[in-house]
Amino acid sequence: SESPSESPSESPSESPSEQPSESPSEAPSDAPTRSELFTFPDNPPPPPLGMCEGDCDEDDDCEAGLYCHMRDSAEPVPGCAGGDIDFSRTDFCAPILGRSGTPSPTVSPSESPSESPSESPSETPSESPSESPSEQPSESPSEAPSDSPTRSALFTFPDNPPPPPLGMCEGDCDSDDDCEEGLYCHLRDSTDAVPGCSGGDIDFSRTDFCAPIAPIEQVPSESPSETPSESPSETPSEQPSESPSEAPSDAPTRSSLFTFPDNPPPPPLGMCEGDCDSDDDCDEGLYCHLRESTDAVPGCAGGDIDTSRTDFCAPIATRSGDTEAPSESPSESPSESPSESPSEVPSEAPSESPTDTLPELKSYPGSDPPPIAFPLTVCEGDCDHDFECAEGLYCYGRDRTQSVPGCSGGESDFSNNDYCTSISFAPITPPSETSFRLGLFWHHSFDWEEKNWCLQCRNEGCTVDDELFYTPCSGRSTFFELTEVEDTTSVQIVISGTNLCIQANDATGSTGIAQVRTCIPSAHIQHWSPGAEGFKFSDAYFEITPAGDEGACLGSDRAPEYLDILGVESCGLTRANHTSLWEKVW
Repeated sequence: SESPSESPSESPSESPSEQPSESPSEAPSDAPTRSELFTFPDNPPPPPLGMCEGDCDEDDDCEAGLYCHMRDSAEPVPGCAGGDIDFSRTDFCAPILGRSGTPSPTVSPSESPSESPSESPSETPSESPSESPSEQPSESPSEAPSDSPTRSALFTFPDNPPPPPLGMCEGDCDSDDDCEEGLYCHLRDSTDAVPGCSGGDIDFSRTDFCAPIAPIEQVPSESPSETPSESPSETPSEQPSESPSEAPSDAPTRSSLFTFPDNPPPPPLGMCEGDCDSDDDCDEGLYCHLRESTDAVPGCAGGDIDTSRTDFCAPIATRSGDTEAPSESPSESPSESPSESPSEVPSEAPSESPTDTLPELKSYPGSDPPPIAFPLTVCEGDCDHDFECAEGLYCYGRDRTQSVPGCSGGESDFSNNDYCTSISFAPITPPSETSFRLGLFWHHSFDWEEKNWCLQCRNEGCTVDDELFYTPCSGRSTFFELTEVEDTTSVQIVISGTNLCIQANDATGSTGIAQVRTCIPSAHIQHWSPGAEGFKFSDAYFEITPAGDEGACLGSDRAPEYLDILGVESCGLTRANHTSLWEKVW
């Protein structure tokens, strides 16, 4: 129309008139004028973008005085209209520095304080003081001090974080060097508060933020508390107390366990840091504490709730096992293993028996030592042969939780690892006086080096249809007995303590894999003779041939190797490879 209407319209127009009105409205509008959100559909112009224009990625994409407002679907944009019906995640340039969630101003005061303060003071004071101060100082001081200090909201850069240093309450930081001068990198877990910042209790990430208070969350009190705390602090206070405590603490100060999530620094690792593999990975004076899930770590807190198998650097050289703080009074019974370091004060009375300090068992991740670890030293594993051990040591074969002579920790080692020790094989009591291990006879003229090959069932305890393989004559090799067959000059080779015998291959002919079967005295393929060379089973060494087939021998067609299966081969082959002769080993 050429002139303004005499009465206002019942509802405001959805879009402004092209021509301004000739006279101002009699009353101000209920809400400030807001520009509509706008995005460029195809070819957006180069930055900077104007008010309520998108899509921006950072403040530099916006005109001077505007900021890139990051938002989620259907979130309003400060100073702009249409955000609540915009279901994209487009970010727009706005006049207010902040993240998403800034509502339009209300006509009347809200029932609860706004989540973000206004940029300028209101024309009239609020009826009650706000719970948090405004970002801009008031033109005149308030009549009463505020109840709580000013806190900035936590902020992370969504895509392209600027280079350090980060400002107050900004993240993600990794060290104090990532923060501005006077700020510290506050390491935290999900929903942990950040000193001097707001929003930590609703931040479910593990982002670390720059804060004005160094590592610990509480500032030390200026005077000692009137009553002692119910539990000791996990970390010492930054400032020493002005007077000593009246009573000693119940437990020593312990640092929390720490692992580097992605890119661990090169060794050495510090106190309570992991993951280490050997003592060389730790700072001087620290040792790599090998552990299982939820095992405590000496001098460190949190091991009992750490379900990983991470190994940590600790001040005590020991393997896993719940190392507790020293007791105030002597124990009623002696400990199962001695302490690694002497006590600071002598005992009141001499011990009744001498102290034996035994080295602990040591194994490598995955049980396979790296090539550089050979030859293995005393109590190191896993070994398979004596030649894998240092000179004068032997590979001691064992089952899980079996102790190792000269070493400690075997009873708590649930692996089947074998360890190097000074004992050649386990002093196992044979099942009977006539029991023996069946070992290959060795002479220095033979072209294979290993001197102590014995036979062992593949399955623990030996079972029907089992096979026998070569293994070092150790605690796990099998015991046998010879039982004479009635009315013959042959014997059955019986596995001690069982009704199982060695028999030749039950296929056509005698050669093939030797097998374990239920003993049947009348079964011809279970009858054995001491060979055609005039041997006797009572000799120092002898051959073993199937009865009636003196051209076949128990042995191997090549030099023996670990886990090779025992067979019945041509005597010509076994003799050529020096595997036809056997001896009884106790």
